[in-house]
Amino acid sequence: MRKRILRAWAVLAAATVLAAALAVSASAGNVTDSVIDRGRTCSVTLVKLRENSGRVIETDGKPSPAVSGEPMKGIRFSILKIADFAAVSGDEAVGIFFEGLDSGLSSLLTGRGAAPEKTMIGGNAYYTAEALEEAIRAAGRSPGDVPGEAAISSYVKTSGGAVRTAATDGDGRTRVEGLPTGLYLIAEEEESGSPTGSSSPEGAAEIIHVPSSPLLVCLPFTDRDTAESAGEWLYDVTVYPKNQTVQIPKFIVSEDDGDTLKQTEDIEIGESIREVIAADAPAPAGDGKVYESYEILDVMQQGLSFRSLDSVRLGRHVAELKKLSDLSGFETLRRGQDYEVLRGERGNTALTDGSSAGTKAFRVRFLEPGLAKLNALEYFGQVAVVFDAYASRDASDGEASANTNKPSLTAKNTGTGRYTVSGNEPGVFLYRIRIKKKGVNNPEKVSFEISRGGKKLGFVREKAGLYHLFDNDLDQAESVPVTERVSPDSGGTLRIRGLDADSYVFEEKTTEAGYELLGSKFTVTLTASSPADGSLSSAVLSIAGRTTNAEVAGGTASFSVENSRALTLRTGGSGNRRIYIACLIFAAAAGIIYILAARRRKNIR
Repeated sequence: MRKRILRAWAVLAAATVLAAALAVSASAGNVTDSVIDRGRTCSVTLVKLRENSGRVIETDGKPSPAVSGEPMKGIRFSILKIADFAAVSGDEAVGIFFEGLDSGLSSLLTGRGAAPEKTMIGGNAYYTAEALEEAIRAAGRSPGDVPGEAAISSYVKTSGGAVRTAATDGDGRTRVEGLPTGLYLIAEEEESGSPTGSSSPEGAAEIIHVPSSPLLVCLPFTDRDTAESAGEWLYDVTVYPKNQTVQIPKFIVSEDDGDTLKQTEDIEIGESIREVIAADAPAPAGDGKVYESYEILDVMQQGLSFRSLDSVRLGRHVAELKKLSDLSGFETLRRGQDYEVLRGERGNTALTDGSSAGTKAFRVRFLEPGLAKLNALEYFGQVAVVFDAYASRDASDGEASANTNKPSLTAKNTGTGRYTVSGNEPGVFLYRIRIKKKGVNNPEKVSFEISRGGKKLGFVREKAGLYHLFDNDLDQAESVPVTERVSPDSGGTLRIRGLDADSYVFEEKTTEAGYELLGSKFTVTLTASSPADGSLSSAVLSIAGRTTNAEVAGGTASFSVENSRALTLRTGGSGNRRIYIACLIFAAAAGIIYILAARRRKNIR
């Protein structure tokens, strides 16, 4: 009978794909030369690098200077031996097979409908690495309350026979020695590790690692450089599990040029800001894995509200996103076809559909056509959500406190289960002016009108002496009274809040009887720190061509103004009127005196 030569596979998995198998052919002439030294122990070095290309890192079991990437520190693995080598040399077959499959893993695979195919030789059952690889792949794709890959990883990590590695060091390396020969399954801990460098996009405050799929590694591993001649084996194996980090950085579009992306900005109540959420969308890992869901949520904190969605775009990942124009080549997805937008109040994670359901949160949820576009990616992608928010009347101001909103990405891939990645929180800042009115007995009789850019501003009175800029959304919706005049409280203090870093012109319109109006308008120019952090670097008071610096504390500018009594001859409306009246009285009295004097002279004559 013709002798069959069966191929055994030494497996090195180096991707989120379960295992990339490398074939090892054995012939009758070299089996003896290739006998594995079963008494020799092995080592495995795992090198974890940040790699977002979506491609497999192919290696040959040796350290490879060609493999590069940012090291991932703090990652641990569990390593479980699942089978022994079996060198078969007989009339029916020649080759390296595996036997003694781990019973718990066998039950898990069978329970998920992925029992590995057996090879019967001489009445004995053996496994090829290829058959085990395919079974683990199939089980990894299986659905359920616990997805397949998660179930396999959990089994490895909780198995009593597993070896847990030390955390990867600053070079992304961890090493285990003293391992007996055999076939091993390696599982990575979930959501562990972060880049040790700083190449991540600006503003990515948090990077959560998406763990690699379970890895099959053969110890020893065939040395491809010598297998053709001497069939040598590598007892010290280096593995590069592919890593994909998923980030969801968020940016504010600069008001200055409408293009530069930044992390902080100054605005005023009612003013819109444009923001960009740039969520990673790794290409599906292949092997039947697809996106089953993809959702981006943005939650507004107090002081900010969602106004409108500009666009949702999909394109190739931009490693260092600096400008809105960097997204110009992205495809604009279709609302209602590729995705839907849900809105709701902060804390309501369900976010009922509807354009007016709430302003404190919104969710972009991909629909089937949109998921199909994600699943068709052949590169590491990025989803950009461009939207407008605005500062509302409840915004924090004057104390260098940021008003923020935080994004998150929740996605589900076949086999890997659902994961959520939180993003950073860019901040917007608002300022306030504090005026102390002096020189009057009843400051509440004083009133000012304030303008910016030649336009009078409207305000809402919160309580005596405290006003905020009129909120065109909330105040208008609630028909809150708006006023163009603001007045100090009984103690003479006037506070105006919710202002931008800008110039504001004050004009006194009324004052207490017996006092003159301020003779000139005065301007307060607020200048913020750069980059904005909620603090004012200066506040300049300008009046009648003279300037002086106001007192600055955090985001509040303070100064005082004083009126003079009408007896002092100053320019100003009511003061001039008093002067005119006095002149008329004096003129009338002089006329009467003249007439009386003339009559007296006539009588004397």
